[in-house]
Amino acid sequence: MPVDIATIGTLVTITKGLVEIIKGIGSFFGGASDKIKLSREFRTLYNRIDMLALQLEQCERLTRNVPAWLELANRMPLWGDPEQLEVNQAQSIDRDLRSLIHESVRDHFSGTFFQTDFNRLPDVPVQVEIFRAQLRTLDQTVSAIQPGNIQALKAMWSQITTQFNDSRNTAWDIQRKAEDLQGALIRELHDAAASGLKELNAV
Repeated sequence: MPVDIATIGTLVTITKGLVEIIKGIGSFFGGASDKIKLSREFRTLYNRIDMLALQLEQCERLTRNVPAWLELANRMPLWGDPEQLEVNQAQSIDRDLRSLIHESVRDHFSGTFFQTDFNRLPDVPVQVEIFRAQLRTLDQTVSAIQPGNIQALKAMWSQITTQFNDSRNTAWDIQRKAEDLQGALIRELHDAAASGLKELNAV
């Protein structure tokens, strides 16, 4: 089930609620209603911790793989006038671009970009779907050109560079979003621990 940004930051509230219960009953051996309430709060806490683990795992996949993909993409000299390219330069771009697309859609990066569900991260699934569609479109465009046909590559240069830059810009957006979420989740853990310890020390 998709989550929204409201789920980020709830651990502090849960932790404070648990501390308040502990303060109220004095021990874990209160009445039946106290035990039920405490059990419910702990279940909520553990569910949130489990969600945090999933979210951090998904963030880690993105913050590891997207920068690696961008590093390869940024090596592609897909700018300037294609008519100014030497034959060997055009051939190198043709090979490298096909290799990057293959790695993205079918090989190394495909596990993250096409086979991982990021529905535990707010806003990210939509961006990933856009990125997938852009990569598929780029794949179709380049696949329509016979490998090594430099004239056809140059003829499609404007379309290829537009699609390539669109996918690269979306990858940048995904990376920034994943990094921001990862930071928010880590802060949530730190804040919950600090808040809980402070409250417990006052018991």
